[in-house]
Amino acid sequence: MSRSHQTLLLPVKPWFVWFSLLCGLSINLLPWRNNGLMLQPDFVAVLLLYWHLYEPERISIGWGFTFGLLMDIADTSLFGQHALAYVVMLYLSSLLARRMRLFGFWNQAIHVLPLLLSSNLIMSGVRLLADGRLPTPSYFSAPLIGAVMWPFFVHLLQWPQRRARESEL
Repeated sequence: MSRSHQTLLLPVKPWFVWFSLLCGLSINLLPWRNNGLMLQPDFVAVLLLYWHLYEPERISIGWGFTFGLLMDIADTSLFGQHALAYVVMLYLSSLLARRMRLFGFWNQAIHVLPLLLSSNLIMSGVRLLADGRLPTPSYFSAPLIGAVMWPFFVHLLQWPQRRARESEL
């Protein structure tokens, strides 16, 4: 086990969970251009996945549906495509959650990649059925970037919990 998993974390503050999800939504809506769009992971999906994995009593599959609808509205995409993708991704992650929490961050990233890829596949399948357009192959690089960034996200999101514990010692 990695050293970070041996550290006991303080309970997360509910406002921090919601703040991080709203920040992810805001970052997703930034006007990325050309190569930036290709390299941008779906921050909402990564954050939903993290919070569903580490705080399943706070972030359930229903919140995936809600944030998916918010992404559909904000992104002016086909209504329900993000919602469906996030719900399926969170359902699949709930099947792996007990196992994933035992792994180190890099091993978790190996499991995160197919989960993020499933989300992108569902969204591209919905688009294909709706308007017959196939996504470019670069569309599928975003899940890889999200999986590579997973340890950074975990460290960043656990930092407030760890920092408070270390200051008490």
